[in-house]
Amino acid sequence: MPGREALHVALADDHDRMRAGIADLLHRSERYRVTVHARNGQELVQALEAGAQVSIAIVDLSMPVMDGYAVVDWLKQHRPLVRVLVYSQFADDAAVIRSYRGGAHGFLCKEEAAEQLVVAMDTLAAGAVYHTDYSQRVLLENP
Repeated sequence: MPGREALHVALADDHDRMRAGIADLLHRSERYRVTVHARNGQELVQALEAGAQVSIAIVDLSMPVMDGYAVVDWLKQHRPLVRVLVYSQFADDAAVIRSYRGGAHGFLCKEEAAEQLVVAMDTLAAGAVYHTDYSQRVLLENP
């Protein structure tokens, strides 16, 4: 990314291989650098409280200790400028609704193509809200 520094990203997922794969994908885009690697929400919160600065947080919903919903809520209250992308295996209507209403700026199912993660990140980095066709339909049907 000539002339621009990569945006710093926090990544919370309890699966080591998933975190490594996401970090590698984002690094290859040259627009993002994962600077906080957390196995659960509590580790992400501790890193931010210790002074880590990030622009975007990618959060899995299903994690031990502190789940993704609690992280989204904490970020909304304590780091409202951090853009939040929920990246989860569980993409049912209730999860989508709860995530967006809780303060997430995007929701992406892990089953989507890897390239969609970069598209979602670019959308959040631009200050917009990211929707898949599915999440948009769910939110429109559940105002």
